[in-house]
Amino acid sequence: MPVLRKELYSIAQMWNIKNIQTKKATDVFGGKPDVMFFLPESYSAKNYMLEVNKDDVQHCKTLYGEESPDYSVEFGALVKTLIPNFRVPENTQEGLRLYEQIINSLKQMDC
Repeated sequence: MPVLRKELYSIAQMWNIKNIQTKKATDVFGGKPDVMFFLPESYSAKNYMLEVNKDDVQHCKTLYGEESPDYSVEFGALVKTLIPNFRVPENTQEGLRLYEQIINSLKQMDC
C-alpha cells in the first residue's frame, strides 16, 4: 500500500498544478486547482471553508491519513482465502498482479 499511496500522491501533485481552461458554456472557473482551492478570492469565488472540531480532524487523520495502517488483518484474511500463497506487493507491478488475481478469484466465485 505505501507504493500505491506514493503513486496517488504524485498524480495529485501533478494534477493540482496544471492549468484548467475555463469553459464558456458552463459557469466553472478555469485556473490551477491548488491556487483555486487556497485562494478562491482571486477568482471572485466564495470561500466555503468551515470550522471543524480539531479532535474530529485528528481522529480522521489517525484512521485514514498518511499515518494510518496500510494493512488490514481482515483484508489479509480475505486475500489469503482467495489466494493462499499471496505475499504483500513491493511495487506497482506486483500490486497490479495481486489485484488482478483477487478480481479473477472473485469472478470465479461469481461475486
